[in-house]
Amino acid sequence: MSCTAGDFVQCRGDEAITCNDTGTSYDVAHCQLGCDAVGGCITSVTTCTPGEVRCGERTLETCSIDGHFTSQACDVGCVGGEAPHCGYLQPLYLPDACDAPADALKLDLDSFNTDITSQCNGGIVAQANEPEVCVLRYATISLSAGVTAKITGRRVFALVADERVEIDGV
Repeated sequence: MSCTAGDFVQCRGDEAITCNDTGTSYDVAHCQLGCDAVGGCITSVTTCTPGEVRCGERTLETCSIDGHFTSQACDVGCVGGEAPHCGYLQPLYLPDACDAPADALKLDLDSFNTDITSQCNGGIVAQANEPEVCVLRYATISLSAGVTAKITGRRVFALVADERVEIDGV
């Protein structure tokens, strides 16, 4: 058996297993502050003020009541400043379109008439000197390969999806 002298191998509870000084065996050391699976014994505890918020690497970190940071993944990145928060995409011309999750799960787009008000499940948006906008709001929207969608009606339409839009057809 051989290993690289001094290398951390793994944690076993609050113990760190490392290669001994000669590289011929393993040493076990008790870690007072716990063991980190990446680097071995934790040498200092990061404490914070409960409620403190900061940006990490594509995460929003919030200090919990016990003085330790918890992380929330930020898909679009974290925005720092006075009030750090997860970034998000905000539609420019439909500013309220994403305030709440979509009620409908999936739209398989094929033919659609924007004059049928009940089909505009995301609402109808008036525009000055322009046609109204029929908003189609779903968790996912798809147009399958080989399908040609036929969109009719006086209103223009906007596709708004919480998760994804997949357009493989025409």
